[in-house]
Amino acid sequence: MSEFIVSTDLYETSDTNVYTSYHFARALGIRPKLYFVDSFSPMIEKTFHPASIHTNYIKDNIWDYEYEVTVLKKISRQLERLSLSKKDFDFEVFEGSISKGIQHLKQHDDLEFISVGASDHGEIHRLFFNTFAEKTYFNLEKKCLVIKKKDNQFRKVYMLLNPLEDNDETLAHTIELIKKLKTKLNIVCNANVEFLGLNLEAFPLEPPPWEMQNKATEMLYEKTELMLKELESNLKKEGIEVAHTMQVSLNKESALGLTKLLHEIRPDLVIMSPRSHFLRHFSIGSVTHYIIKHNDCNFYLMP
Repeated sequence: MSEFIVSTDLYETSDTNVYTSYHFARALGIRPKLYFVDSFSPMIEKTFHPASIHTNYIKDNIWDYEYEVTVLKKISRQLERLSLSKKDFDFEVFEGSISKGIQHLKQHDDLEFISVGASDHGEIHRLFFNTFAEKTYFNLEKKCLVIKKKDNQFRKVYMLLNPLEDNDETLAHTIELIKKLKTKLNIVCNANVEFLGLNLEAFPLEPPPWEMQNKATEMLYEKTELMLKELESNLKKEGIEVAHTMQVSLNKESALGLTKLLHEIRPDLVIMSPRSHFLRHFSIGSVTHYIIKHNDCNFYLMP
């Protein structure tokens, strides 16, 4: 059975992630597992004299496992704040560093999804390098939710596509996801022609460069329109209601255009694959990084 890991720091900063991920997992028919990396408890007896302080553990009746007292109190308070029940979750604590905690998840053979939170004071809004979200995505190569706002419905779902790339794997999983969420799929198709500028030495005398630019843009528009019509027809056969928005541009920055569009449509969830050339992976300054940083919706990242 698929495993859905929900990362938490036990404080209010991860409440949005825990709440939204719980409802997302429930829609998929999966029991989520809360995962906390406790980097403090194992350091106590190393830092203090053994006779002066010890970590205390007690057994939780619902999860039937011994946890450090402070950790158990904090996770209980978090679920109480969100009006959620322990019975709806599994709970795992890893004692050690953040990096080792992420590496430990590689031992979870059934792990398919993992969710991470991103708030105004941390994670995505800092430089993305070396944060928990970045380490999780690149080290585990699993489907990853970046949660930025509370949601329990996921009604406005959008998928970002590039007509110039192979989208078969992304589409196949999106179809499965949309069916479980029982909602409409909105496709945002962004196509950009990158044309060598005004250096006439790079081109023959005929046709003129501007005619070549216009022809390239026209051909891309036609190809995109044809692809979308075929895609919509196939999705309707799957019983999925679908609509699309198309952007075709010449030598424009995709990040700015997509961000402006997302601000206008205000989606609940955006599906995309950061490993595509279109989104330029997930590095600092990439289209993916810019979009996530400058939008307040939730993101579903496919490896």
